[in-house]
Parts: sequence; structure tokens; C-alpha cells
Amino acid sequence: MQSNSVEICVGIDPGIQGAIAFVDWRGALLKTLPMPIIKVDKRSEVDPIAFEFILERNMRDKSAIVVVEKVTAFGMGLTSAFTWGKQLGAIHAIARLLCKDVHRVRPQEWQAVMFSDPKDRSLNTKQKANREAAHLFPQLKETLKLKKNQGYADAALIAAFGVVQFITPQTRKKQ
Repeated sequence: MQSNSVEICVGIDPGIQGAIAFVDWRGALLKTLPMPIIKVDKRSEVDPIAFEFILERNMRDKSAIVVVEKVTAFGMGLTSAFTWGKQLGAIHAIARLLCKDVHRVRPQEWQAVMFSDPKDRSLNTKQKANREAAHLFPQLKETLKLKKNQGYADAALIAAFGVVQFITPQTRKKQ
């Protein structure tokens, strides 16, 4: 369904420990899912087929925007950096094929908006993300207690950032 009104924002924290979050145009969390993973030559990689299925199924018949965290391979070895680039390329390509409105944002951009006190040094960024996501989306509180679910907090906050930054009054779904 193509329209000028946006119904949902998809936040993507890419990578093996990442997640996908769906937030409606009002800022309500609809769903969070772990990034789908497969084993390729004994290495874990993002499963592009499952990723496409998740996006397509949850965006079907809805006008959406997608916000993907813009991360780099800085500090990785050559093989890891190549694998990371391949996975990130697949995520971007699939998102772009399914949605015309795809944004890439640096972690510092969404954190500056979504963290209540971005300069607070008493917590690291993962702890801040968990705190803010649990506050904004209480239904995630129990899920975020597990370290493996860190990507849920980031993806949900990235999607909420997308609603704040990219969904204007003119593009909001009309009631």
C-alpha cells in the first residue's frame, strides 16, 4: 500500500546480536524480534531470506519508513570486516527493496535524542539504552534483563528515533 501517510517505523540494530523493532506512528512499540541468524562455514551471519520475510510480513499493506543504525567495521580484522560489510549490504538492500524511505543514522545521532541524559558517564551506552527502552516501552523491561537481548533496546530506540525525526505531521497516518 503506497500512500503519503506513514503507519510504522522499523528500527534495525544490524549484526549478529542485533534486532528489529516495529513502532507505530504514535510511538507505540508493536513488536521486537531478534536479528535472524544462520551458520555459514561455522560462522554466524544474518540470514537475508529470514530478514526479508520478517520485514515483508510486518510491513505488508502498511506505509513505512526504515531506520538502520549506521555502524562501521572499525577495529575488526579483514575477514570479519568483509563479512560485516556483506551482511550490512544485504540488510540495506532488502530494506531498500521493500521500502522507499530508508534512513541510516549513527549511534551518536539517535542516542543524543533518545537518551534522557546523553552526557551521563555513570552508565555505559548499553546500560543507558536498556534504561531508556525500559522506560519508554515497559513491555520490554523483563526481556532486557538478559544480556543477549541488548539489540532489542537499540532497535526499539532507533525506531522511536525514526518516529521523532522522520515522521512529520504531514506524513502521519490520518485517523
